[in-house]
Amino acid sequence: MYPVEVKKIILEDNLFYDRQNLLHYKIEYPQFYSYNYQNKLNVINGIYKRRALALQRTVVDEYLKVAVTFYLFSVKKGIPIRLFEVNYIPTVTFNEDCTISLYYDKYLYTGGAHSTTFRDSDTWDIQDGRYIRLDDIVICGKYDYVKHLIIDKVKKLVGSDKFVYFDNFEENISCNFYNENFYLVPEGLMIYYQEYDIAPYAAGIPEFLIPFDNGDIIEPECT
Repeated sequence: MYPVEVKKIILEDNLFYDRQNLLHYKIEYPQFYSYNYQNKLNVINGIYKRRALALQRTVVDEYLKVAVTFYLFSVKKGIPIRLFEVNYIPTVTFNEDCTISLYYDKYLYTGGAHSTTFRDSDTWDIQDGRYIRLDDIVICGKYDYVKHLIIDKVKKLVGSDKFVYFDNFEENISCNFYNENFYLVPEGLMIYYQEYDIAPYAAGIPEFLIPFDNGDIIEPECT
């Protein structure tokens, strides 16, 4: 089957108060098209459209209020006015074999010392419009094995300039392992952690690849 066609819709604007640009937002959402499975894709497309519009309402109704409060405080104290930023950007990472996988990075800057980025992700079987969960990919009872693989990957970096993790990384990797934090790439399963879960802010969002050919973990139908 040919890959599904992907189009991105962009919602973007600058929000003003007292003739001052206080907030810029850019929200992208995907729309998928395929000759064979368009009815199922229409349902998925609706999910992403509603999610984007809901975030747009949150930006206009809530984040702008925070930006105005910060602006009035800045004017009163004579400190620099900082432009708030909200970006919600999807990246499609897998688009083959009737499967689509993608992640969203929500970038948020609200006047603090630095921005924050939160990632979420989805994987779909477009033949039946089914949401694919990690339980569908990882052999039952193998989550501890996945965690140990990740821990071993980090252990190999100890003492090198590539070691960017907190000293208690073993505990953090286990405690902050969430089933929803994954997506697919052509090489296999990508597990990720949020900012600060296992490493400082400068490390970004750590990612760990579990190859499809790892038969000890991956269900055979996913290889």
